[in-house]
Amino acid sequence: MNMPAILNDDGCGQIGALKPPVSKADLYTMVDKVAGTGVTTLSITLYDGHVIWHDSSVCDGDHLLDRADLPQHGPPSKYRILSVCQSMRDQGIDPLHVFIDRAHEQGLRCIACLRMNDGHFCYGPIGPHENIYASNFWRQHQHLLLAGDPGYVQHLYDYAKEGTRVYRFAQIEEVCQNYDVDGFEMDFMRTPHYFKTGQEQQNSRHMTDLVQAVRHMMDNTGRVKDRRLELLATVPRTIAECQQIGLDVSDWVSKGLVDAIAAKNYIYFEQDLPVKQWAKLVKGSGVSFFAGFEHGDTIETFRAAAAKYFRDGAHGLYFYNYYSFGMPYNPLGRQILTQVVDPAMLEAQDKHYALLGGGPCTLAHNVDPQQPQTQVPAELSPGESRSFEIDIADDPVAAMAVGILKDVTLRVASDDTSTGLQFALNDQATEASLWRAQDLSWQAVLTHPQMLRCGINTLKITNNTPASRTISSIELLVHYKGATPPASLPDMCQGQLTGQDTRYPQEQGPWKTLACQCSSIPIQLTRGDWIDAAVNITQHDAITQATAIRFELRTPQTNTRDYPWWKLYGSQPWETDQYEFMVNGQSPQQWQFIQRNSSMKERDYWIWGLQFDVPADWVEAGNNTVRLRLSKRDPMLEWGCAFVHVDLFWS
Repeated sequence: MNMPAILNDDGCGQIGALKPPVSKADLYTMVDKVAGTGVTTLSITLYDGHVIWHDSSVCDGDHLLDRADLPQHGPPSKYRILSVCQSMRDQGIDPLHVFIDRAHEQGLRCIACLRMNDGHFCYGPIGPHENIYASNFWRQHQHLLLAGDPGYVQHLYDYAKEGTRVYRFAQIEEVCQNYDVDGFEMDFMRTPHYFKTGQEQQNSRHMTDLVQAVRHMMDNTGRVKDRRLELLATVPRTIAECQQIGLDVSDWVSKGLVDAIAAKNYIYFEQDLPVKQWAKLVKGSGVSFFAGFEHGDTIETFRAAAAKYFRDGAHGLYFYNYYSFGMPYNPLGRQILTQVVDPAMLEAQDKHYALLGGGPCTLAHNVDPQQPQTQVPAELSPGESRSFEIDIADDPVAAMAVGILKDVTLRVASDDTSTGLQFALNDQATEASLWRAQDLSWQAVLTHPQMLRCGINTLKITNNTPASRTISSIELLVHYKGATPPASLPDMCQGQLTGQDTRYPQEQGPWKTLACQCSSIPIQLTRGDWIDAAVNITQHDAITQATAIRFELRTPQTNTRDYPWWKLYGSQPWETDQYEFMVNGQSPQQWQFIQRNSSMKERDYWIWGLQFDVPADWVEAGNNTVRLRLSKRDPMLEWGCAFVHVDLFWS
């Protein structure tokens, strides 16, 4: 039986890919991308909670298109969204109505979501006062802010002040009364700061009062509409963190103020959400608990986490910033949303477990109220032994007994794969002959997987070398016979064949992959300056056969890389940009954009990157220098473009 699933969508990536004029049917893709998956509820944000994109009298003058009096300097993503909003306004389209109606047509519940203190408008070099996303209310009510707190937090609302709570209540009330929503989400994870530092505990009653007022209003509105409107609160990953920032979730549950709680971290993928403590809190209360995901990019890692969360008592799953699978979602993204909500299906499917802090669960950007406890990375001194606990939901012994277990691989990433580390799993030494060095990790396919148990497993690592060794990741991969493989990359876009997902490099026609490495990632183009990138061609034999070389440079595909991606917000190409290139001192005369779907360029200006071809004799095996610059950009746009993938092909 499928468990319920909620997907939160701010819509920016979706509508920003459209090209005016925009019809209602164009907007349907925001809903249709999850129709037919395991998602049961679609949560639509009211943009960022400051400026809006729906009809509102409470936020009068704060529609995205009402900001013409402010400096319009901004990134391409902003102008794409503004152009779509202008097209919708010209046609009298309220997108929130469209999304809700379409969701109901597709059999989905639809709730609206307010980001309770979003800080996106504070980021970037221009500051909040010059940002188009700073609302009139914010500008006119500076006395309601957390002034004096450090960094961007000083620009956020202080919920100890009545004016803040009255304004937020009015925003929520207006939507619940004027739109056909099935409920409302109060998103306390954007951003988790609500009271002045040190005053959170004494002021938590004010937030409880607001939640109680919203509950009372929703009950009254529900009676008028003859149905219950459900209230979802999205909060930090632990109860202690909620209390730390002034969210008394225990009181909310005991008083029946919320119907559901979703707990999640702040911008990283994990498999170690403390579900048991939440399940204990809501037990017998009638409140549902949803275990939250943010980011993530493989079905095996999602399966591992979901299996643990359901085992520990989660009533459903919650997805946030689910942006690694294209817009609309490609088959892999839809496969994840379909499979991971079915606990029975998860039992015999491949899984990839990883300790929090390493591998796919690296804390690349963490601003949780409390830093989560992690076991990796860990430095082992010479002669030191340390034990690591790996929690898995699979039962290898039972799977072996019925003949469905294929194999189990243990992977340990280290800064040095020379000999000298000794491993023992659940007090049993693993055979040294099993371990193979691969890249910067040790891998062992366990010949006796019955060494593992469902639940906590202990891996003891001993450093028998004369130097310190860093363990950066510990992962366990469980494979089953007959498991469903990950879906292949798509060949469809909005119902039309494309032949490839252009977010990713793929061989086409005569073009074959040319192995290379680029040590200059990310490549950041600024105001007309030439930037040098070092490209090392490692496939020497292909160079001798090639007549032409193709360069492809792409912007970020996901938010799960080790570069500071949050500094690259909005750094995309724009359709009127002009670029110049040099390869080892010679300049190609032609280049083109890599678009999501070249056959739909008149309707879709989502640009993934740039592409150009050069004669093969311009490059050489080994090191090459590629110079590039953004030479011309629309004066209304921020300068800057970032590329984080460099791929080469030869023919």
